[in-house]
Order: sequence, then structure tokens, then C-alpha cells
Amino acid sequence: LYGATVEWLVMAAFGIMLAGAVMAAQNDADVTQTGLFWMLANCLCTSGYVLYLKFATKSVKLSKFGMVFYNNVLCTLFLFPVSVMNGEFGTFL
Repeated sequence: LYGATVEWLVMAAFGIMLAGAVMAAQNDADVTQTGLFWMLANCLCTSGYVLYLKFATKSVKLSKFGMVFYNNVLCTLFLFPVSVMNGEFGTFL
């Protein structure tokens, strides 16, 4: 995808994370359809976001720092009212 190859160290890191998740989930009481749905939705949204970010970085011609800065500024606009309503903004100051 996008002409990139996957290095073996990336695959090894993915395998280690997957094995750790499986070992951590062994002691869970049960697995529900709702939990599996949300896990799948999280994986799809996260991978879609990463692919879109790669596309947007090339098409907008911003550096990685610029994209991170722009993303954080946008998040601040949404999170500021929530932090004020929950009374968490006062602990920041």
C-alpha cells in the first residue's frame, strides 16, 4: 500500500504485541460479541486514520511536526470545553 514495504522488525514488533494481548486476555472472564465489535471498530478506525494521515502528509506537503501540531490544535478546540465542564481545567492551572 502506497508503495511501501513492511520491514521484518515491524512484523516482529506486531507479533510481540499480539502475543502479549493474547496472554493478557487469557484470564478474562468472557468474550462478548459487543466487545469484539468495539475491538474491530477500533482496529479499523485506527488503521484508516494512519492510512489517511500518510495520504494527507503527502498531499498537503506539511512536515510530520506540522501535521502533529495541526492535529493537537484541532483536538484542543474540542477538548477545552469538555475539560472546563468537568472541572479539570482548574487542576491544569
